[in-house]
Formats: sequence, C-alpha cells, structure tokens
Amino acid sequence: MSNQPPVLNYLRPRPVPTQQRGAVAWLLWVATAPAWMMATVALMGIVAGMVILAPPLGMYSNFLVIGTLVLGQHIMANLRRNRAAAILAHVEQIVRQNLPLVLMLRLAARAEGGKLRRRLEHVAQALAAGDALAEALASCVPEMPQDTITALALGERTGQLPAVLTRLVDADRKQIRSASASALTSGNFYGLYTVTMLLSITGILAGFLIFVVPKYRDIFSDFRTPLPRPTALLLDASDWFVVDYGWALCGPVLVLVFFTASVCWWRGIFVAARLRFRPLDALFDVVVLRLPLVGKMVLAQGLSSVFMVLAQSAANGAPLLIDAASAIPRNCAVRGRIWRWSEALSAGHALDEAARRAGLPPLVAGTLGPAMAVGCVPAALDFLGRYYGDRANRGLQLLRGALLPATVLVLGLMVGFVAVCLLGAIPALLGGMMPRGGASF
Repeated sequence: MSNQPPVLNYLRPRPVPTQQRGAVAWLLWVATAPAWMMATVALMGIVAGMVILAPPLGMYSNFLVIGTLVLGQHIMANLRRNRAAAILAHVEQIVRQNLPLVLMLRLAARAEGGKLRRRLEHVAQALAAGDALAEALASCVPEMPQDTITALALGERTGQLPAVLTRLVDADRKQIRSASASALTSGNFYGLYTVTMLLSITGILAGFLIFVVPKYRDIFSDFRTPLPRPTALLLDASDWFVVDYGWALCGPVLVLVFFTASVCWWRGIFVAARLRFRPLDALFDVVVLRLPLVGKMVLAQGLSSVFMVLAQSAANGAPLLIDAASAIPRNCAVRGRIWRWSEALSAGHALDEAARRAGLPPLVAGTLGPAMAVGCVPAALDFLGRYYGDRANRGLQLLRGALLPATVLVLGLMVGFVAVCLLGAIPALLGGMMPRGGASF
C-alpha cells in the first residue's frame, strides 16, 4: 500500500475559471478600449477648459489628471488586495480550527460590511451548492489573484489545503506589512514619479522647441551673429519637429502610448486584475522574459511560487501535480516551461531530465538529480523555492533602486543639453552686439 494521500476528485469537477478568452473577449476589449481613452481625453479637456484663461495652469492640469488616474488605480488595487487578503484570512482561520466552513463564512459575513460582506455570502452560497473552495473563490471573488486560486486548487487535490492556506495568508500579511511600512519606496511610488517627471519634462521641452527656440534664429539674424554649434543643433531639431513634420512621426507613438496607458488606468480602477483581458500577453511575456535583468527576475519569481507549492506537497507525501502547478506563474512563457516539464515527466523521463528538456535553468536539474538519488526531493524543492524567491526579491530591489537615479540622469541630460544650447548662445549674442572697433562717443 502507498503512503501517499489520494488525489481528491470532487462531485462536480470543473476547471478553475480563468480570465476570459476567445472571440467574445476580443470583441469586448475592442468595444471598451476606445471608450476608456475617450474618457481620459474628455476628462483632460474638461479640466483644461476650466482654466482656459491661464494656459500654463491648463497644461499642468493635464499632468494632474494623469497623476490622479495613476493614484486612483493604485488605491483601488490596494483595496482589492486587502479585500482578497481578508477573505483568505477568514477561510484559513476556519479551516485551521476545523469548523464548518459554510456556516462560519455566513457568520463572518454578518460582522463585515460593503463588498466584503457580499463576497463572503456569495462564497458561502457557492460552497453550499457543491463547488470546491478554489472554484467558489474564483467565481465569487474577482479580486482573488489567479496564482492564489491555482495554489488552492492544487492544495485541495493533494489534501494539503490547510498548509497551503497558511502559507498564502502569511505571504499576504508580509506583503501588506512591507507595503505599509515602505510606502515611499514601493514600485508604485517610483512608477508614478517616473511617469509624472517624463510627461512634465517632455512637455516643457516640446514647448521650448515649438515656441522659444525658433525666436533665437530671428534674434541672431537681426544682429547678424552666427549661431554657436550647440544652438544650431537645437534649432535643427526644432525645425525637424515643427517644419519638417517630425511631430507627425512622434505623434502616432505618443497616441499609442497614451491609448495604452489610459486603457490600463481606467481598467485598473474599475476592473479587477484577474478579469482583465490582455490580448498581447503572450507576446509581451516572451519579450519580457528575454530582457537582461527583468527576464531573470520574472523567471525566478515564477519558479519560486511553483517550487514552494510542490515542496509543500512533497513534504507531506502528496504526489507532484506539476501539470496543475503550471498555472501558478503569471508569465505565460514561464507557464509554458512548467507545462513542458510536466509533459516530459508524463513521457517517462526522470525529474531532472524532464526539467532539462523543458528549458528550466541548469540549477533545477543539477539540484533535483542528486536529490532523487538520496531521496530528499522535498528538501531540494524547498531549497529551489527559497533560492529563486530570494533571487527575485534581489532583482526587484535592484530595479527599484536603479529606476529613480536612471530617470533623474536621463532627464537631467535632456534639460542640461537644452540649457547649454540656449544659455551658451547669450555670450555669442552679446559679442555680436558690441561695436567692432570699440566704443565711440
């Protein structure tokens, strides 16, 4: 007889709901995406129209609108994350104390209010109707992340639900505690600061190129003074942008960036992350995974979440359901590699050889091979999960630390070049204004 706990099959087995795909999702996205952009344009037009008598304020009011949208998206994301964490904490406490789940969720709903109360009631109704916990959370709690739902489904199938719930709740508490303790060092602050500074400095420099820089040519022409070389380069750039229709080349790029950003901002405010349809996810995830530093961080983050779940299952003697764990990573390319690992295992290859054939890092195969020989696969999986988790955290901290200095450096070079071109022309202009033979009385 095997000592492994059985894999559980429920009375109403259904795949865990994921984000919507197919033609319907494409049509909904195409129909709603222009509406989000038009809403942003209308909001910016209203704010700019209110201060039409003060053009500088009108220009900066647009930056205020963009900052408000980004801040609103950040606030709504935090509210959804806290609501999902509260629901998960209620479930974990009930399961840990071995209490009746449906009854206790209904009692917990009475003590809450607003959306949290409705979410708990809907989860209790779905469980009473025969759904598994992962299915109930996926259908009734749109705020719940997809990787959390997948981990719960895997824990239910392997009979390790209490341990999985405890790990997820501890991770949520650490994330919320670190976010509240370091609000000004979070990625959201750096992202908001970077976007605001890029838009502000770019807008100011565009205004200089259009309205200020061409005046320098007229002034130097009136005094018959040759332009310094840096100023001539700046004037050539201004002529290309204004006269030679350079704005027509930059315009589509700016419109595309504005379109994408506005759709993301509005959908981030009104639509939960798990329910958003992203038509270019597969292509974007492949490109991200090939970036020098970001790709390694994303790969490490996905592998860490998979190995931690597998290690917890293996430590309790449960089978390794790698096919189910392949849905945990958020990156499509990483999910594909885990799925190929599962397919190679199904084809009869050993754990380390399957990892090598799936394109996983050499460390995975090099660690699992000796672990299989000495019978310590759970410890090896736990080591890999912790190693890749620490590696992802180090990469994230490095990116956050480098983002602000890199932004300041790039913007400083842009502003410094314009300042040298404009201010460096003043001595040449003053020299041209002086009489050639000296002053005469």
